[in-house]
Formats: sequence, C-alpha cells, structure tokens
Amino acid sequence: MKESLRFRNLLALCVLVLCGLPGIYFRFSVSASSTKYSQDAKGLEKQYELFLAACATHDSAAMDQAFTVFALPQPETLFGRYFAKQDVEQVMKENELDLVTYKKSLQYMMNQVAEGRRYHAHVERFPATSKTTLLPRPDALVPVATVPLEQYSIQFEADTGIRFSHMANFVYADGAYRYLGMGPYPFWSAPDLPRRKKQ
Repeated sequence: MKESLRFRNLLALCVLVLCGLPGIYFRFSVSASSTKYSQDAKGLEKQYELFLAACATHDSAAMDQAFTVFALPQPETLFGRYFAKQDVEQVMKENELDLVTYKKSLQYMMNQVAEGRRYHAHVERFPATSKTTLLPRPDALVPVATVPLEQYSIQFEADTGIRFSHMANFVYADGAYRYLGMGPYPFWSAPDLPRRKKQ
C-alpha cells in the first residue's frame, strides 16, 4: 500500500514539474503493428513485457518503441467520439503528457525498488464494485458519451521478488490496451493530476 501511494505521489510530482516547463508538447510516434493482444488481463501483461524487457537492458530506443503500444494510434478520432469538439485538442495534449509521465515514472520506480533487475507484470481486472472516497477534480472535462474504460491492477515484480503496484485505466482500441491514466479516474478527471489551463 505504501509503495502504491509513493508511486502516485511521484507521478503527481512528475506532472507538476513537466507542466511547469513552457512550450513542451509531447507526441508519441505510433507505428502500425500487426501484433494484436487479447482483451483481457493476459493480453495486457504481454503488452508490458516488451517494455519491461527493454528496461532490463537499458536500451532507450527499445523502451521508447515498446511503450508506444500504450498510446492511441488515432487519438483525435477516439477522443472526438467521446468529447465535445472544442475539448478534443486539450484532451489529446493531456493524454500525451500523462503518457510520457507514466513511462518515466515506471522507469524511476523500477530503479528505486530494484535497480537493474528484470521485472514482470502481473495483471488483474480491478473489481467494478470497488469504491473510492476521492472525488474527480472540479474543473474536469466531462465526456459527452461514456468512454469504455477498463480498470486493471498491475503489479510489477522484480526477479528478486520485490514488487510495487498500482491501478490504471485503459481503453481497448486497434488490438491493444491504450493507457488513459492511473488511479480511480482517467487522466482527464484525476484529482491529483492538475490539468493545464486552456490556451
């Protein structure tokens, strides 16, 4: 529980730092892939494996490439389906910032918990009956249609047996799970991830 809280605090700090850097706009280059992952916990575990293997070898290019599977290949299309037209660009920017922060935070946590070790992901569907006392932030963007989110609990275990875990939100699109934020809410309404003001 302490490791999960530490990870969430770290993620929030990374976002605050990145949000404070003017003019930064992240763009994931997502290439078409023939690899399809099953829409279940096992499929999500396999998605993480390529990234975790690249982290173990400290191959930055391989890490970047492997992590692109968590990015939406056509974010404008998907977000345009669920958000008002005037909000789509803002949601896309938030999504890219959150995705970059998530990748960096995972790398940081793996180095802090067991540096240089090989990790594996263990994934379970988060119970739909679970409740949270946290409220979405008051300035959150509200989708105009229900986004088909799936929530999973992901445990990262080093080959030494040391582990850390968190809960994350995904949408299944084009044969893979696409990351949409950590915790009980997606990135656009997460209470501890402040949204940048609209331009």
